[in-house]
Amino acid sequence: MKFLVSMLLLSGLLFANQFKVGDTLSNFSCENQFEKKMVVSQTTKKIIVAFSKEKGEVIKQFLDKNPNYLKDENALYLADVSSAPAFVTSMFMIPKFKSYSFEMGVIKDEAKAGQFPKKDDMVTVISIENQVVKNIEFKPTLP
Repeated sequence: MKFLVSMLLLSGLLFANQFKVGDTLSNFSCENQFEKKMVVSQTTKKIIVAFSKEKGEVIKQFLDKNPNYLKDENALYLADVSSAPAFVTSMFMIPKFKSYSFEMGVIKDEAKAGQFPKKDDMVTVISIENQVVKNIEFKPTLP
């Protein structure tokens, strides 16, 4: 019973700081696949987050077919790889991401990944205006 209570408390702490409507994202940043800092700027309108390999592939296919989408939508694409072992991320995932034709943020830290609301088998799309969260949606694919 103590274990169950501990797990419930821990899960509450992990998700206590999730972004929600009204939050300001001016301090959020992460590295892209080339280890350069990505930030939410005043002009950023969307943040798209994939939490699984499958959803990452769906987004990649969409972006390959729509190469101007991120620029036209003033969007950032982020991939959560925090659950992968560091060795796998550095030896396999990052080199693969470097071959992509678009910039993507790579979230390696579980705490940073936990800031983004998520639903199983869905892509999180956060609409923002002037660095403030206006809407959060969960979609099976883009747009």
